Amino acid sequence: MMSILEQDPNWFERLSNLKPDWDGDGADPPDDLALTEAKEIVDWALENSLFVESVDPDVLGGVGVYLHGLNKRTVWVCILNNRDPSVIYRHYERVVGRAYNEDSLKEIKSFLMGGEVDSL
Repeated sequence: MMSILEQDPNWFERLSNLKPDWDGDGADPPDDLALTEAKEIVDWALENSLFVESVDPDVLGGVGVYLHGLNKRTVWVCILNNRDPSVIYRHYERVVGRAYNEDSLKEIKSFLMGGEVDSL
């Protein structure tokens, strides 16, 4: 599995240059707020030696950041345009969604490194 920097080192520019209807079904491109938040999350993840698989536009308008950890643990951070971000934790078939808040980065890192998340 290749990291975002190996797959798409210019992901930020690519997402910044998306036009309305980029998917052919009327999707809005990510706005500046969503792009900035996604970049902060990616930079944080890389600084903490976490694996960023991809950063993709969301068809609802925004950005999805996909992170992988130990033992098939995955986290998807969804940053929709002008809305509060959310976090989806997945470990095998168990899935938990949460609002993204000031404690999320600490919780994401712990989860990806093998820790538990309440309700998962």
